Amino acid sequence: CIRDRDTPVFFKKAWDILENEIIQNQSVEGIDTVSGATYSSNGIINAMKDILKQAEQGTTKVCLLYTS
Repeated sequence: CIRDRDTPVFFKKAWDILENEIIQNQSVEGIDTVSGATYSSNGIINAMKDILKQAEQGTTKVCLLYTS
């Protein structure tokens, strides 16, 4: 499981933008980080890369534990 220890306001700022971009592109390649939420953006992008890699290998096991 992934334990999220990000600051909620920064995570929300990044996720609100990145969620739609990831869905529209069906990929994280070429997606830029969100200004003012760079660390959160990188975390989301890297987590999605890992999830997509697991899906390709048929080993997807995803759960997210959010802690503030």
